[in-house]
Amino acid sequence: MTNLDSNPNKRRMILSILIIILIVSTTLIIVNLKEDQTLSVTDANGTEIKFEQAPETIVSTAPSITEILFALNLGDEIVGITTQADYPEEISGLKADGTFTEIGGFFTPNLEIIITLEAEVIFTISDIQSHIELTESLRALNRPVVVLYGGHSIENIYKNIVLISNIMDSGKDGNELVQTMKDQINLISDITDNEAISPSILYALWLDPISTTGNDTFVSEIINHSGGKNVFEDQSSWITIGFEDLIAKNPEVILISATYLPQTPEEYLLQFENDAIWNSISAVQNNKVYFLFDQAENILNRQSVRVVEAIQLLANILYPDLFDNQVPNTIGNDYLDYIGSIAGS
Repeated sequence: MTNLDSNPNKRRMILSILIIILIVSTTLIIVNLKEDQTLSVTDANGTEIKFEQAPETIVSTAPSITEILFALNLGDEIVGITTQADYPEEISGLKADGTFTEIGGFFTPNLEIIITLEAEVIFTISDIQSHIELTESLRALNRPVVVLYGGHSIENIYKNIVLISNIMDSGKDGNELVQTMKDQINLISDITDNEAISPSILYALWLDPISTTGNDTFVSEIINHSGGKNVFEDQSSWITIGFEDLIAKNPEVILISATYLPQTPEEYLLQFENDAIWNSISAVQNNKVYFLFDQAENILNRQSVRVVEAIQLLANILYPDLFDNQVPNTIGNDYLDYIGSIAGS
């Protein structure tokens, strides 16, 4: 007979120790598994952010971010949005019934409101000064903020879609959405690329003074993908131009972001006709001045999935014969009537 057999107390003690060791080992395995499942992403600023689990509540600090979230079927996770967020259409009702809390404007996000919402992830944009300051404040408070890529290219939109999709554990696959967008843009380009001459385009974000885009913005890329040529592609980023620049470039088509302009399109067209400088411009002479309101303006100004629709709309403006679609000079929430089936497919 062994000592263990003759000493029941000692045997029980050893069994207890073995059980404790087993419990501790199992706990360590579970902890290690949990650590292995921790989600780690690198945002547009190169900052690594770790999540113990996929976030379930979101604050969106830009209308473009909100549009991407809905395109990824993540609308149910949103708790805070900006005042300007207005697409998709159900947003107005979700604001009214308190589902969404307004966190201030796109350029004026309210830190206190955002903190109160206690969202599990807050998305900001890298190249907006107020967002840079907001991000610094949130990180100082150890809040979970992820910085998205700025509006320098359509590629940055793709990156934002995939980054958001990788962070969230639900919704549509970001890579699939990006591929769909690329396929749709290629369909449009396949039609317009056969044209020998690309019409020159001025996109006016504002008229007094004239504010427009240079070559390193997603808006300039929208123009290029539609089969047009940005008249100020030799400039960089967003610029303000004078009348001498306008005369020198002499754009064949002018697009005007018109929602917040102080005059009506009719008043501006009359002004252009009676002004010697404006009336010398090819676009004015040939009735190729287009005023974009509301959602027609938003698809061009927001770095979201609807850039595809912006490209299709502009392609229809530039090449009405190719798309068998005559676009009016004033376009608003009815813009979908003029983009055909490619962008909406």
